[in-house]
Amino acid sequence: MLFRSWTEFKRTGTDRTEETIGRELLRFELARNWAPHFGYTKARLGVTHLRYKKDTLSAPQQAVSDSIPHLVLESGLFFDRGGAVDSRSTLMPRVLLAYSGESEGRQFSLDSAPLEPDINNLFDMSGFSGLDPIESGLRGSLGLKSAHYARDGRAWLSMEVGQRYFDVDAFSDESNSRESSPLYLSVEWQPRSRWQAGAQVEWRAGASSPINQYYDLSLLWGQRGRFTLQHVNRARAYGSWAGTHAERVMLSQIATRVPIARDWSFIGMWSRNHELNRQVERIAGLEMDGCCVRLSFAYRRFSD
Repeated sequence: MLFRSWTEFKRTGTDRTEETIGRELLRFELARNWAPHFGYTKARLGVTHLRYKKDTLSAPQQAVSDSIPHLVLESGLFFDRGGAVDSRSTLMPRVLLAYSGESEGRQFSLDSAPLEPDINNLFDMSGFSGLDPIESGLRGSLGLKSAHYARDGRAWLSMEVGQRYFDVDAFSDESNSRESSPLYLSVEWQPRSRWQAGAQVEWRAGASSPINQYYDLSLLWGQRGRFTLQHVNRARAYGSWAGTHAERVMLSQIATRVPIARDWSFIGMWSRNHELNRQVERIAGLEMDGCCVRLSFAYRRFSD
């Protein structure tokens, strides 16, 4: 598998200096999957190449380039139980082991992650939902998921808990010198085919309250239509799993996908930061999702 991505940021720094930052990500990976009826196993070996370019009005162009090898092993088991006539349940424990080399590009910290947390990040090679930074060294994740399905195949209730663990000696930078991530809890509820609700929470041991919370309520229609209300309450640095940053952020978001043609949809998002009492992000664009190709064209304006 070969994956390539180019992203360009234009922003104004704290000293009002205009700057342009470009990021290129190139990933080559060999994968092997085993999928017996009782579970699955995935093995991936590859190299991720990161290249950053920074232009400012007051400084010449700066560039950082780095190649990071990685090895990922993931496995899970399925335990099915037949319930009532119109339902069934599945219990799925899963584990991930990953290793990556050190990355110089981490200093740029241009994570393109959405603000809401996602339990799937625990089982991602990078450890983040954006393209960077990439966690280095040896780490492992444990998770347990319970899903209950209706007769139409819909998961009307899904619950998952998980945590990520690190080999502290494998990290050389202080920000990542931790033994584990916060405990992650996720609940998704879909009582009807058109309505969906979810809650995701990160909780650090010994804390009196969650450090990060995300809630959403969605209205679904057709194959692609969606209108979602979201609320985010978090206390951490952007894109960081350390969860030690003191800044509190409280956001409300509205996101939508409206089908306008056979394979085309309009996508949009609006976000307001209640701590700053102002709008902080908006997205508008088009998305094409066909049988074998998916393209997105979007304009994004945000304040970080």
